[in-house]
Amino acid sequence: MGTCLPPHSRDFKALVEAGVRNFSRLETLGLV
Repeated sequence: MGTCLPPHSRDFKALVEAGVRNFSRLETLGLV
């Protein structure tokens, strides 16, 4: 799957990971 993704997919992956980390932090704080 990773081989057929466009070049910008790496940035998208970083964006998603940042969002996941944000959500995890909010969840830890009990805001979700």
